[in-house]
Amino acid sequence: MFMNEMLAKILEMDKISRKQAEEAEEAKKKAFDELTMIRTSLIEKKLAEAQKVIADMREKELDKAAQTAAGLKAKNEAAKEKLQAVYAENREKWVEELYSRVIE
Repeated sequence: MFMNEMLAKILEMDKISRKQAEEAEEAKKKAFDELTMIRTSLIEKKLAEAQKVIADMREKELDKAAQTAAGLKAKNEAAKEKLQAVYAENREKWVEELYSRVIE
């Protein structure tokens, strides 16, 4: 009888031990899943922040490029007008000089 009781206690302890091991494994899996969710959330948050910074930088660079382009366009326009004025002023003189050089 003593042996049966002892065997029953051993089996009961084994059953409890297995249940505790399963619970520990479930807790471990749950903790791992939670960590994975937290990690994913942090990555998504940092990615969103980086995309916002990039968008802001892109907009600033586009504005800067537009200002530079506008300045260059104005400078080119001024140079064009200056060249047109010099041409209008000297056109007849240049034509006469070319004509006289060709004839000579």
